Formats: sequence, structure tokens, C-alpha cells
Amino acid sequence: SAYGSIPLGSSLSSKNTGVAWTSPSGDFAFGFYPVPGNLFVVGIWFDRIPGKTLVWTANRDKPAARGSTVQLTADGTLVLKDGRGAIVMTIASSPSGGVASAAMLDSGNFVLQGSAGSADLKWQSFDHPTDTILPGQVLNPESELRAASSDSDLSTGKFFLKMQSDGNLVLNRDGNPIDQYNIAYASNTAGTPGKLVFDGTGSIYILRSDNTKYVLTPSGSVPIPASSSYQRATLGYDGVFRQYTFPKTSSSSSSSQTWTRIWATTEDPCTVPGICGVNGYCVLGADQKPRCLCPNKYSYLDPSNMFMGCKNDFPVQDCRGGQQYVLESIANVDWPFGDYEMINNMDEERCRAACMSDCLCTVAIYRVQTCWKKKVPLFRGRMNVDIQSVALIK
Repeated sequence: SAYGSIPLGSSLSSKNTGVAWTSPSGDFAFGFYPVPGNLFVVGIWFDRIPGKTLVWTANRDKPAARGSTVQLTADGTLVLKDGRGAIVMTIASSPSGGVASAAMLDSGNFVLQGSAGSADLKWQSFDHPTDTILPGQVLNPESELRAASSDSDLSTGKFFLKMQSDGNLVLNRDGNPIDQYNIAYASNTAGTPGKLVFDGTGSIYILRSDNTKYVLTPSGSVPIPASSSYQRATLGYDGVFRQYTFPKTSSSSSSSQTWTRIWATTEDPCTVPGICGVNGYCVLGADQKPRCLCPNKYSYLDPSNMFMGCKNDFPVQDCRGGQQYVLESIANVDWPFGDYEMINNMDEERCRAACMSDCLCTVAIYRVQTCWKKKVPLFRGRMNVDIQSVALIK
């Protein structure tokens, strides 16, 4: 990678976002990146493409106010300061000291380096990824990517992609037991330890300790030569890990160019377990983006984030009686787990009656002469026209 060294004592201000530390080629920049609320994250982004796609952030959970500065101190520590000059966080430092300068590399890696430059890295952003990896980057055992919370909220979300020490690459969400019903994706390569490698040819693979490879990127999917396009792989807020390319052409400044997905852990984000939290159900839009909806008389737990789930706006049925309930139907929606009773050879009317007469039954799913009774909380709700079922919601 080419180097443009950043001397000790250098600083950037959020008051002047037009100034950033760019890599020699101009492909990447490090600096203040505006986010909603007149706030800023300190990050690294693709600087030559529209949209300036972020690939790394230092303070995603605590964006900085206008007036904040980033400084590479005389002792080689990279710090974020507030408008009064007080240190808010240490972004990067070398435990052993010896930092002579910093650099934004053409690979998208931001480094603190010793006097020998690239031969002597003291700290690198590649070792501390957020939600994205780039060519040349490795996810070592027990390292993980963390998704953002939503399209507009960069804070740490609920999904993570972890390179486990047993050699299995697993995509899961917080607070989830790792079993086959809950994980969104697994490479199923446990047994031989390995690391996730994104190499210069654009191929992503698990490199095992015995030097065998388990390749994730489909062969022939990366434009040739790989250097003709920008590349990244990002864990989305929807729990899907996707690999993308973007053409490096003279016309790439035209807004018609977009990131092209060449591989993903799933084609349908609505199949990701827990994407809509409890009681919600997932609908895939025409734009292939997931939307989470609540059944009638349920509302979002967090109105600003539909992925957090839904709560019932009425008292759950008390088995001592006294309240009046009705059943509402939604076509082609199912919460596939959590039923406590399955009744065969039954038509829809009798399924309705069975749920209405059972004070524990919150939802019944009716499909092809079968009735499944469920109680709240409901998990993994999804609308799917192929299932030909009816959800009867009390």
C-alpha cells in the first residue's frame, strides 16, 4: 500500500468536514462523517464514490458533537476531544509506544506506525472492524463484525458475525442460544480452527490451520481484474452478510452506479431468525428490504425502530374469564415455532373455535386441515405467500 504519512501533532475538526486524511490514491478517507442529529462519527469511507460508503467507525455508539476534534498527540495516541478540548475517547494507541506517524492506506486500513513505516505497524483499524471487511483484511478466531441498528442508526445492532475458535463462521443475534433454530447462518466448518480471509482477488474464504480453504465467494462472481472495482463485505442491520463490488470507472462519479451484491448468506432477510423481534412479522418489500409489521392491536416496542418487536395493547386473556375477545385473520403469516398444541383433521371454523375456547391460545395458525395453537411471545414471524396459511390472532 502507498503511504501518505500523518505527522504527530496533526488534527482534524468536525467544523470542517471537507478536510480529511486521505489515502495516496484518494480511494479512502479518515475523518468526521456526519450522521443524523448534527452529530459525527469518526470513521473511514470510500471517498471517490457517491454516498461515501462508510467501512469503519470509532464511536458508533457515541457520536461526537459539532466542534469535536481528532488529534494525533505528540506521544502517538489518536484521541477524540470535545469542543472544550477534553478527551472523550482514545481511538488508537500503541501499548509499547514508538509511534512515529499515522497513515491512511490505499487498502482502507488506518494505521499507527513506527519509524520504519509500513514494516512496523503499532495499531491498525483492520484489527478492530465494525460491520465491514475489505480485501486484505482477516477476521481472526473469536473476532466478530457487529451490524448497525438500522439503515439510519449506526449504533451497534443485535446481529454479529463471529469467526469461532472451532473454525465455524456463525451469524447470530445477541442473547440467542446457538442452536440450529436461532442462528441466521453457519458455514458448518467446525472441527479445524481457521480464520476468515478477504484476499486481493476479491475471494472470501475460511483458511484452516491445515491450509485448506472453505470458499464463500462464488467463483466467477468477482469482476476481473479485481482491481477494476471497489470491494467490501458488510454485515447488514437485517442480519445478512453480503459481499459487494462497485466499478472503478471514470464515470463512477455518476449517481447511476451502485454497489452490486455478488454473494450473501441468504437471499431473503425475512428468513433471518429474530429479525422482527417478538410478536412482529417480516414482509419483504419490492426493494428487497425487510419491513416489520405488528398485528392489529399490537404496536412497536420502539416506534423509531421497527426491528425491536411488538407489544400487545390489550390485556392478555385471563383464564378466569370476564373479557370479550375476537379473532382477526392475516393471510400467509406464520410464527413457525412456539406452538403448544397441534390438532389434525380440522377445518378453519373449528380451528377458530378451538382457539377461542382456550384461554391460553393467543394465535392459531391454520393450514391444510391442521391447527397450531400458540401463546405469546411469538417468534420469527414472517409473511410468505408460498405457505398458504391463515394466522388467527386473538
